[in-house]
Amino acid sequence: MNSTFRRAALAVLGILTVLGLSATPAAAEGRQSTGSHDLVIQGQSPTRLAAGLSGPVYIVNKWTGRCLDAWYSDGGGNGNRVGLWDCNGGISEKWYLYNNGSSGPYWLEIINARTGRSLDYPASSGGANGYQYLTWDYMNSTGQRYWPYLHTDTNDYEISVELGGGANVMDAFTSDGGGNGNRVGNWSITNHPAQRWTFVAA
Repeated sequence: MNSTFRRAALAVLGILTVLGLSATPAAAEGRQSTGSHDLVIQGQSPTRLAAGLSGPVYIVNKWTGRCLDAWYSDGGGNGNRVGLWDCNGGISEKWYLYNNGSSGPYWLEIINARTGRSLDYPASSGGANGYQYLTWDYMNSTGQRYWPYLHTDTNDYEISVELGGGANVMDAFTSDGGGNGNRVGNWSITNHPAQRWTFVAA
């Protein structure tokens, strides 16, 4: 079963769960239960993220080894661009993880430690691929709710934003070359390491 199909299958399972219906276990084959809200955070034991904030963590791109960074030079307000930068311990690279209490797959919200604003896929995208992630005031919008899909064989994640749907994931655009300042946006699943992320205790 390919990755896109598995993601779609579990999304359907989540909808059925919310509606109080049932689905066969085969529908969730290859997926970690979305109800557990467990995260693999390197540097500590597997963690159940209780309701509320936990962290901080670094979110590290597998392709580049660089950290997700709300660029300091943008000033920290709404619309602050998010991309990659060398992991340097700076506060703009630290993120708090928030369990929004959803019983469906999009239960994770990601909040920048410097600004207190949420990682946000812009509403102006209409959910289309190719837009850059920003930080924005927390609104619990579909552009701020994430599905962390764990690949248990490699202990890394694909991260889907609800606005973009489960067939698309957070992507460090390879066209930027992978260096400091590489933009991070949304793209359809390709199984490239530019789309894989790890959570590392800060």
